Amino acid sequence: MRLSAARPPRTAGFSACQPPGLGGGRQVHRGKVVASRAKTLLPTYDVFDEHRHFEPAPENAPIRFKKRRLGLTICEDAWNDEAFWGKQLYQADPVAAQAKAGADLLLNISASPFEVGKLAFRRGLVAAHARRHGLPFLYCAQVGGNDELVFDGYSFAVDARGRTLAAGKGFVEDLLVVDAEARGGVLFPEREAVAELHDALVLGIRDYAAKCGFKGALIGLSGGIDSAVTCALAVRALGADNVVGVAMPSIYSSAGSVTDAVALAKNLGVRLYNLPIKGPYDAMLGVLAEPFAGTEPGLAEQNIQARLRGNILMAMSNKSGSLLLTTGNKSELAVGYCTLYGDMAGGLAVIGDVFKTDVYALARWMNRSEEVIPQASIDKAPSAELKPGQFDQDDLPPYDRLDAILRLFIEEAKGEASIVKAGHPAGLVRDILSRVDRAEYKRRQAPPVLRVSPKAFGVGRRMPIARGWGSSTEDPTYRELFGGVRRVLGWMPTRLRIQSATAYQHVTARGNNRQDTFLDDNDRLFYLDLLEAAIKEFNVDVAAYCLMQNHVHMLARFNGLNMDKFIHKLHGRYAKYFNKRHGRTGHLFQRRYDNEVVSTVEYLHEAGRYVHMNPVVEGIVERPEDYRWSSFREFWEEDFRIVTPESPLLTAFKPTGTFERQAFHDFTTARRRAATQSDWYEKKAYAAARPSENPLQEAADRNHPVVKRIIEEVCIGFGFWGDLREAPLKSAARDSARSLGLYLLKEALPAWSFPRLKLLVGIGDKKNVSRIYQRCEARLAFDPAFRRVAADVRASLRAVKA
Repeated sequence: MRLSAARPPRTAGFSACQPPGLGGGRQVHRGKVVASRAKTLLPTYDVFDEHRHFEPAPENAPIRFKKRRLGLTICEDAWNDEAFWGKQLYQADPVAAQAKAGADLLLNISASPFEVGKLAFRRGLVAAHARRHGLPFLYCAQVGGNDELVFDGYSFAVDARGRTLAAGKGFVEDLLVVDAEARGGVLFPEREAVAELHDALVLGIRDYAAKCGFKGALIGLSGGIDSAVTCALAVRALGADNVVGVAMPSIYSSAGSVTDAVALAKNLGVRLYNLPIKGPYDAMLGVLAEPFAGTEPGLAEQNIQARLRGNILMAMSNKSGSLLLTTGNKSELAVGYCTLYGDMAGGLAVIGDVFKTDVYALARWMNRSEEVIPQASIDKAPSAELKPGQFDQDDLPPYDRLDAILRLFIEEAKGEASIVKAGHPAGLVRDILSRVDRAEYKRRQAPPVLRVSPKAFGVGRRMPIARGWGSSTEDPTYRELFGGVRRVLGWMPTRLRIQSATAYQHVTARGNNRQDTFLDDNDRLFYLDLLEAAIKEFNVDVAAYCLMQNHVHMLARFNGLNMDKFIHKLHGRYAKYFNKRHGRTGHLFQRRYDNEVVSTVEYLHEAGRYVHMNPVVEGIVERPEDYRWSSFREFWEEDFRIVTPESPLLTAFKPTGTFERQAFHDFTTARRRAATQSDWYEKKAYAAARPSENPLQEAADRNHPVVKRIIEEVCIGFGFWGDLREAPLKSAARDSARSLGLYLLKEALPAWSFPRLKLLVGIGDKKNVSRIYQRCEARLAFDPAFRRVAADVRASLRAVKA
């Protein structure tokens, strides 16, 4: 920050341990401390425990410097903007106090731990302070690792309207020189979540090793994806010369386990030791022959192998002075699918806060330009290889399903009833939550876990080991334990909403209990009037919108504004009008709207197509231009009231400066026309006989190898085994599984009719099959979990054909 032409001041944190202990910041100028300010708000939730060590500042006044009044706050002091949160989290608001005391520039020095998606949230919080008080705001963020915490940096500055003046780099030290009186216009950094996750883990390894005095790292390489990703991260953090891999095959290890470990070591340039454990394993069984006599081999014998490997690795760590990195992921650590004193032995759990599905995403991202992780490690079925023919899915549900349940339970603090209500089988949920509870004793003895999510195992989540109550968050004891978090930070039980300062968002807001939100055209006109006014008031760009009977779609860019504020203002005003006009009370919209960051231009075009085709897919109109209440009408008539004229949806169809209206229409309706033609073809070709009246044909269809494989893989993808016609799922999940089965069958067998295919997946005769197909196609464009199941089925089909 530059406040004068030369010798700018510096601000740094400090802590005073002598009573009364204060934590805060000091301003240094020309080698002297010119001011000190202590922290006011002391958090005591998750990883924070500041009330045990510090006292809150009795008062803080702006710092006078060079004819300026600097309003300095410390970290949590900036996290109590009542207007931003919609409620007061603490009694005091230090930022507002500084502004009220005459500060003309706001500053915050912060040690806010990294978690995926949090950067955009910080940006929105700071920008809200700046707009609220009409003052520039400089946010200086710590960078580096401390124990399990990673601090990502990304310092930035905004002007008095919340626009970005400058944005620093992430995960490295950086220096910004800012003119606080300039007008903002700098683009805030936008990166893929997986890239941020990668850099956070690399920084966590590097700083943990350096600050603990380790120069190298040691990793057991099994040939699987977890150890491969951990090793690749360690190489990025410490360099290939400082990383050593150890393969320790047993009699149950596949040949690929060693060859894949060798391929990884070659790709990364690390040294690899191959130390078979058959000899030590046989010796250990000999030692235990008498106490084990008369028993069947089982888990104890399997775990001996894991503990021998842990013993070998710890010995090598002792001898070399290298840091042993464990390779277990969050999914395994959650349900206890790991061996105490075996694969849990080590000094740092690198991916212990990364779900298995995200480990796969990391591997694919690392391989984006060249093969780093051997493809065989990604493609093979996960296995501990502690007994013949063992695979993870013998003991666990598919990882997509497992991770979805764990994310709801651990990161969103949902209980059993809520998770079942979200569409997961009750028996499976009960079993998974019970496993999480029983594995607490293992996690208590685990090494520190690098924290990259809203709720990681370790300091921020420690549950009683010996207890007589269940795991459900509906249980009063559980609520008692987590009630403090809920009271202090109301957003904690809900997964952090990912926001973006520069990218468009696909926002969907539905009526409460799916009730109608628009009863007539007057309601729709009033909503559009409010939307137009809100866009101007909050400087929001809208690329597309559509008002349906009981929900609203919007593609909007919020330009640094907190999205919640815009949506809540808009819908609060409309609900007030609606309730008064129609004589009703209570919430009109669901309290939690949906949003998805639109990360690419291609994605934006697909989202625009989806929004504009909603009335057509629902059968309200035949053509999108016939629907008055979507932005397609604005494009068609080139009369832009709500839509921003510079929208990428518009400019893409203006190559010469003139809007190519028909080309835009053709792009939007292309898939609808194809589906209609398909329907017409099938009616003509199968008018003579309905497959449902031919049981022999239906039986033959069910035994078709492609049909059998698709139905089997879709069932596995949705977490059950059997037949789609009798799927043991809640109605919404069951319909999703059947619609995806229909879509993939049609994709693989295009000559088969929809009436023929729907019998195979259990879709009733009265259902509009072509509409189900179109909705499934649209969902594949926006639902990552849905896409992953489809991708797995396609991969399985390719393997069969090969």
